Amino acid sequence: MSQVFTLCGDDTITLNGHNLINFANDTVAQLTFNSAVSTMTIGKSGSAIVATNEQGKSAELTVRIMRGSDDDKFLNAAFITQKKDLVNADLINGTIVRHIGQGISGGSVARETTVLTGGIFTKQPDNQINISGDAEQGVVTYTLQFATGERTLG
Repeated sequence: MSQVFTLCGDDTITLNGHNLINFANDTVAQLTFNSAVSTMTIGKSGSAIVATNEQGKSAELTVRIMRGSDDDKFLNAAFITQKKDLVNADLINGTIVRHIGQGISGGSVARETTVLTGGIFTKQPDNQINISGDAEQGVVTYTLQFATGERTLG
């Protein structure tokens, strides 16, 4: 399951207490839960065996940040710290808060909060150089994997 984020209004992404604000264009973040939360096997006699898959708690967050911005500097410093000494680097914790609903037509607005814990960078930050003026060269993409991602609505 993948959630694509286009932040607006009061929506926020916070990592280790740092509120990200220097987002690129279009899709600024994508949160993906790549594994099933449970599995089922049917036996020969038709009986079902079900099990919890702990990998299903894991979440991958990809964020697109403006290259050279304060957010890029913050994330790059954390990435370098992890790269130098993974065992002693602080794990990354984060929160994504979105305001969702039908507020314009007088409907209800809810707060969707996803709490992310135990995160590490899983890829080198992307880089592009383009002499034709492609705007993507001003964007850096960070990919993080979190041990858990819990979503609540309130």
